[in-house]
Amino acid sequence: MLNFRRLLFDRIDAFPEEINVGYHILRRELDPEEASRITHHPRPLLENESFVLFPKTRPDTAQLTDRFNERLQAFRDSGRYNHYFESHSQASAGSN
Repeated sequence: MLNFRRLLFDRIDAFPEEINVGYHILRRELDPEEASRITHHPRPLLENESFVLFPKTRPDTAQLTDRFNERLQAFRDSGRYNHYFESHSQASAGSN
């Protein structure tokens, strides 16, 4: 939150933040006028992949993996996965 205030008061010009987290903070912590004064650079500073880890020692790890994969596929099939990761739907101070 402090870095967003620094941007508003011209103390800094930029800072790195995960885009969805940043816009969530803007929506939660700033009023709409303040939030509208902050944007993001269109080119990401860093792109990384996410992974789900399960302990090898759990006897139900194979079942957990299968269940996760099934739910992830249902999420993708429903179209909600792509909607979530579209930058224009998440990366907007006015989005919910």
